[in-house]
Amino acid sequence: MLSRLILICLLTITLLVPHTAHALPQQSVSELPVYAYEFRLNTSIDYVVSVSNDLVVVLGSLGGVSVVQFINISDPFKGPQIVFTYPLTGSLTSYAVDGYPVNYLAVGTDLGEVLVFKVMGGRLYGMLHYVQGDTLVVRKLYLLRTPTTTKLITLSVDRLQPSERYVYVYDVNVKRVVKLGPLVGNLTYGLEYITPYDLIPVKVVG
Repeated sequence: MLSRLILICLLTITLLVPHTAHALPQQSVSELPVYAYEFRLNTSIDYVVSVSNDLVVVLGSLGGVSVVQFINISDPFKGPQIVFTYPLTGSLTSYAVDGYPVNYLAVGTDLGEVLVFKVMGGRLYGMLHYVQGDTLVVRKLYLLRTPTTTKLITLSVDRLQPSERYVYVYDVNVKRVVKLGPLVGNLTYGLEYITPYDLIPVKVVG
């Protein structure tokens, strides 16, 4: 099945006008022409995420497998170019970015897979790959910046026992995880005998 990815771009053109006695109307000095070009993908598209002026990410499925595709759109004459395609374990359930332009992109699946990609200098780097468990569905995830690092926080639900929910906190640079939930065990840092209900980020301004 072919999908159509249509990119709408704004091109700013500034006209330099010599000084005359009769000034030109303001709208004729600066115009914003719009152009679009179409890109046909074999991927079934769920989401399109703008990463930077040069990159977009397509989240969808290819041949029945959920994938993350990075596409370079820097040259409208050459057309979009697929840079990288990453297959996921399970179906995509959630994604998050850390702002714009994007430095980190995180995705989660219905088989407990969590991935974080770092975007730097037009290139992609895998920063984190963690499988929470194949019975856990990643319902929500957020990327949070701190003065020294970036944290990924996820809320996952056990599909076999929906009343059991877990929160995972990752540091994308240290590769350490903190787990909060009904049963944590002794192999992970965490808090046990609690059941998180929801996950909502709050910004505190001091």
